[in-house]
Amino acid sequence: FVALAGWRRASIHVPRSDWDGTAHVTSLADFLAYPFFTPAPQALIYDDRDRNLNAEVRFLTPDKGGRLRAQTGVSYFEETTRLFAQIAPVREFAQLLEAIGEGGDATRRANQVTTSWAGFTELIWTPTASIEVTTDLRHTYDQKEIDMVLAASGFYAGPRVASVTHE
Repeated sequence: FVALAGWRRASIHVPRSDWDGTAHVTSLADFLAYPFFTPAPQALIYDDRDRNLNAEVRFLTPDKGGRLRAQTGVSYFEETTRLFAQIAPVREFAQLLEAIGEGGDATRRANQVTTSWAGFTELIWTPTASIEVTTDLRHTYDQKEIDMVLAASGFYAGPRVASVTHE
C-alpha cells in the first residue's frame, strides 16, 4: 500500500490597502474635469483565503519478475476558496459624493468549493525486456459549488465603472 496526503492553506489579507487614496495617481480635479475617462479615486480592502486537501491510497501488486503488474486506488481532492473585496471612494472623493447626495461603495463576496473523487486501475504488461504496455482506467466525479454576491450602491452602481488601486 502507498498512502499520500497533503494540505495547503493560503491567506491574503490586505487590511492596510490604499484606503486613504494616498497611492492613487488620479487627482480629484482630474476626475471632475474628465469624469467619463479618468478612473474614480477609490481604495480596496481585500481578504482571500484558500484551503485544499488531497489524499490518495494505492495498492501495488508485488513485482515478482512476472510480465504483468497492476496498481489500483482511490483519490480525494477538496478545495475551498473564499474572497471578500470592498471598494470605497477615497476621502476627498467620498466628501464630493456626499455633497451631491451620491455616496456609494461596492462589495464582492465569493465562496467556491470543489470536491473530486476518483477511482483508478493501471495494468502494466512487459512482453519483452524492451517493451512495456500500460493501460489505465479512471473514473472521476467532480462537483463545484459557487456562491457569489456583488452589491454596489450609489456612484459604483452607475454606468461609470471605476478602476481599483491597491498596494
